[in-house]
Parts: sequence; C-alpha cells; structure tokens
Amino acid sequence: MRRNVIDVNGFIEYLKENEKSKATIDKYASDIVKFRDWIEERGMKLPFATTESAKRVAIDYKEYLKHSGIKPASVNVKLASINAYYKYKNYHTSIRYLRIQRRIFTDRSRELSLIEYRRLVEEALNQGNYKLALIMETMAATGMRVSELQYITAESILNDKVQVDLKNKIRTIFLPDRLRSKLCQYALDNDIDEGELFRTNRGTPMTRRQIWQEMQEVSRGAGVARTKVFPHNMRHVFARTYYQKCKDIARLADVLGHSSLETTRVYIMDSGSELERQINNLGIVS
Repeated sequence: MRRNVIDVNGFIEYLKENEKSKATIDKYASDIVKFRDWIEERGMKLPFATTESAKRVAIDYKEYLKHSGIKPASVNVKLASINAYYKYKNYHTSIRYLRIQRRIFTDRSRELSLIEYRRLVEEALNQGNYKLALIMETMAATGMRVSELQYITAESILNDKVQVDLKNKIRTIFLPDRLRSKLCQYALDNDIDEGELFRTNRGTPMTRRQIWQEMQEVSRGAGVARTKVFPHNMRHVFARTYYQKCKDIARLADVLGHSSLETTRVYIMDSGSELERQINNLGIVS
C-alpha cells in the first residue's frame, strides 16, 4: 500500500488556483508522481518532516537524475516541478538547476528546412489530406503552437487577426492574406459556420497526437526524416524564416509570445551547416 508521502492531489489544486495551463499541470503532476515513486522505492519514511530533510531528499534525487541518462535540460524541468511542489508545501528551500552551456547549434537530425516543410505540405495534398496540409501551413505561416489551433474558428477567420489566450498570456496572431483565404474556403467547403475548423471525422477537435500521427504518415512520401516531423517544428520553420528575412529577434519574440530572448534564440538556431561551409572556405589550411 502506498504511503501518502506526497500530496499530489493537493498540488494539482494549487496549480489550478494559480492558473497554470493544463499542460503545465499534467507535466508537474507527472514529475511529482515519479519523484514520489522514487522515494517509496527506497523505503524512505516521511522525508518531508523538515525543510532540511526535504532538501536533502531532493538533492539525492537530483544526483540520481544526473546519472540516469536523462538530458540536463530534462533534469532541470523535473527540478522545476519539485521546486513548485516545495513552494506549495511552504518548504522554504529550492533545488539549484544544472548549469548548461548555451547551445549554439540545433540537432541536425531535427532541423526542418523550408524546402522540407514544403515537401510535407505537397505530399499531404498528394495523399488527399488537405486538412493536414492546411494545418501545417497555418502553424508555419503564423508561428502558432499546435495547442493554439483551437483559436482558428469559423468566427475568427473573418478577421485578419486571431486573439490567443494561452499560458496566462493574451497575444494577437496575424493571418496572412493567402492563408486566411484558404481557411475561409476550407470552412465553406466543409460547411463549417461556427466553432473550430480543424476537427476529426467525428466532429471533435484534433489532438496534438492525431496531428503528429498524420504528419508522420506523410513524412516517408515527402522524403523527410521522421525525426524532423512533428507539429512544433512548424513553429521553428516560421521563426527561422521570419528571422532570415527581418533580422528582428525582439519583434520575433513578441510574435511567438516569448518573455525571454534566450527562448527565441533556440528557435532560430540552425545546425551549423552554413558556419561549417564558411569556415571550410577560409582557406587557412594550405
């Protein structure tokens, strides 16, 4: 029988009261459950009797995570969940995050080029999946998150702007004229006069997983590695294309809804292939 070492349900209610997004709540709760399981597997008894014992247990868990093969950034995400829980329990302590040197390049196996994106859209059309093609175009042309597609409704596309209220932030997303025209035609062709545009055949909103699965299905025909094909990469395509044309990272951060330029820099990273070409052409080595 499980001991009630960690108050997961109370933590979830606390996060809701602090208006955290559902995705954040799910992630924090999942991390805390894993933390609880780790504690119980080691037979620890009431490790949170004091602030000192709470910190000691969390530091041990941090060391475990560091040597478990998890990426440092993922370790820090789990530590953020623990720190949030400790704040909820009024333990006046927190765990330091791992120091990570700022990345300069993105993983080449995950970098989706503009040309590859266009091949994915073309392949979706070739397979008769116009809805998927339009979903990818919508995300890539606006920088929307997949979770924000719910704001693309029959009502919202009557304007050239869509208001998004997510992660406790309200921001405006502009719809390019050609995209808006396609969205209006899609609504007309599918007799959608109210509510969300992108639905399943049963009329329910498409989930992140459903969109990912359909994207994976077109990846092979498009000749694009599956590791590059996932909904969030459409947002990266927008970010890199915008930055290449406008060179305005501050405005890009506003468009993407980022509060930190460091986050935006991650979006505009490339794999370093251009830098590699430039260095090879320096001619320093005879």
